[in-house]
Amino acid sequence: MGIVLLAVLALPFFGMKLSLQGIRPDSMSIPQTTAIKGIFVLLVFLRHYKGYVTLERAIDQPFLIVDNKMGQLIVALFLFYSGYGVLESFRNKGEAYLRAFPRKRILTTLLHFDLAVLLYLLVQALAMGRFYDWKTMLLSLVAWNSVGNSNWFIWVILMLYLVSWAAGRLFSSDISRLFAVTACSAVYVLLFRRLYPGIEWWYDTIFCYAAGMWYSFLRLRIERFLSGEVRFWISFAVLLCLFRVLFWYRSNLAVYELLSVVLCLIAVMASMKIQVGNRVLGWFGKQVFGVYIFQRLPMILLEQWGINDWPYLFFGLSFVCTLLLSAGFGWCTKRIDRLLFKKT
Repeated sequence: MGIVLLAVLALPFFGMKLSLQGIRPDSMSIPQTTAIKGIFVLLVFLRHYKGYVTLERAIDQPFLIVDNKMGQLIVALFLFYSGYGVLESFRNKGEAYLRAFPRKRILTTLLHFDLAVLLYLLVQALAMGRFYDWKTMLLSLVAWNSVGNSNWFIWVILMLYLVSWAAGRLFSSDISRLFAVTACSAVYVLLFRRLYPGIEWWYDTIFCYAAGMWYSFLRLRIERFLSGEVRFWISFAVLLCLFRVLFWYRSNLAVYELLSVVLCLIAVMASMKIQVGNRVLGWFGKQVFGVYIFQRLPMILLEQWGINDWPYLFFGLSFVCTLLLSAGFGWCTKRIDRLLFKKT
């Protein structure tokens, strides 16, 4: 797996462009953030793959070390970019978008997720004879439970979307909305830490979403400050040092939350100097939902059939099947969305 990890890490260098003077105006553009999300969804695939096979060869050790060090930080940028995009849409598209937000973001996300859950149920019933009780199935449709699929991220993003929409409807100013989302995130963390202490991954990076919204609000002022080369490189060095110090104490929840936000800011600053993008990363970035949701389905089946005894064959088959499922699902949902959510 060390070779696979190396390939994933090398992929961003294809099509990369450096701008060492000044700040790139497209640092937060959709193509740029899409490509970066493509990198991290591949790392998420490798993370989940690791849970189905035994990797003991020396060549696998670099991957295991990197994966262990990354931990939940692997999803931080997904939350950051989501928060950034939501506030950007609120600010640029106005009241009409805010009114349509439950339909365009919340219901669409939930519908796509539920279609994936139903496919999990169908495939496991037909191919494995595995059935779930009604309570598990119903709770899985709102992402609170799982029928083999990954669900916690969908639950978190739906909750954050709901809070963002409520804040948008209750408050007219961006700053009030930002404080409301941040405060609700803090309440969510405190509540889940008290009630569900054993599932810390459900809340230990949640502030990245609010951080993305704050960055949207402060972006012009931040970029003005960083336009000076000396200030940019000093700020970047400070963030790197802060990340390293926080990493030592990451077992503390508050430190881990801050660590995840600092990682996002480092990525944003790197994007100001580096343009990442090629067709492969662009495709994976556009297919984040499908790749994230469906990667476990072929893994479950291949494990049931004993293919996980051959880790590299397991990887190849699960990877190809995930790509096919994601592409097919994306094709279908585009047509379903046009049918159900077309403008009247």
